[in-house]
Amino acid sequence: MDDQAYLNSISSQVRPQKKSAGGLLSSPLAKVAIGGVALIIVVIIFSSMFSGGGGGIKEESISFKFHLDYTSGVINGYQSSVKSSRLRSSSASLASILSNTSRNLTNYLVGKYGFKDGAKEYKKYEEQAQLHQDELLSSLFDAKISGMLDRIYAHEMAHEIELIMAEETAIYDKISDEALKASLQSSYNSLDNLYPDFADFSESK
Repeated sequence: MDDQAYLNSISSQVRPQKKSAGGLLSSPLAKVAIGGVALIIVVIIFSSMFSGGGGGIKEESISFKFHLDYTSGVINGYQSSVKSSRLRSSSASLASILSNTSRNLTNYLVGKYGFKDGAKEYKKYEEQAQLHQDELLSSLFDAKISGMLDRIYAHEMAHEIELIMAEETAIYDKISDEALKASLQSSYNSLDNLYPDFADFSESK
């Protein structure tokens, strides 16, 4: 599958339904529908993340691993600054999900591909994740100094969950490793349940 076909596939699956009878996609999120603008943003980000990677499962999995790790870095850097105790609690849950998923994914990558963190051959994927992290950090820094951190943090984390769920779907559909599939299934379901805490967050509640 070439890059364009892969992006078309991803754009049609952003926050899709979970499979029935134990599959990854069986029902849509209850309250939130993704608009066209969000879809365009997802496609742009995925274009950046997978440019030059060929869209293969190894490349997608490594890119996803760095996305998880660098998003966790953002959470660790800003969670303590969030005022809402409810939002902090949801953020801690999100960090735990990402950490568990990254650990299981790393084990898969090491076993199947001999992955070594810090290897030069994976530098481009780490740099893509770093660029995405920098954009997140810039947005949250501006929000913090303007007194709107909770609102923007919730919005940004909701968007990260959308991206991560789309990546999980793409990888799940291409692998046969049952342990990793189970991990992605569990992560997807947990993110599905957690998503409204960020997407529906209101400082007035």
